[in-house]
Amino acid sequence: PISAHVVGFGCPALLSEQLSRSTRDYVTTVIADADFIPRMSGATLVNLLLDLRKLDYRKQAERDVEQALRELQTRFTGYSSSSSDNGSEKNSLPVNIDDD
Repeated sequence: PISAHVVGFGCPALLSEQLSRSTRDYVTTVIADADFIPRMSGATLVNLLLDLRKLDYRKQAERDVEQALRELQTRFTGYSSSSSDNGSEKNSLPVNIDDD
């Protein structure tokens, strides 16, 4: 008789629960602390999508947009552009992040 034991590192969850239980005597899977691939399944993906639908992302999105606008204003303050009438004139972006 041939005896074998399998050790897998970070393997994706491909077996059904029943098949997984039937192989537990000779298959060992090692999972790193935050590795999500071995924990991913159809059920966990559905749960993730449901959680994302509940997420109120508006505050984070507003913060990110305000930060991007501030950076644009900082980078382009004093931006010069050519004008056909008088050579060049100073322009600033037509965005004011301080307005409500």
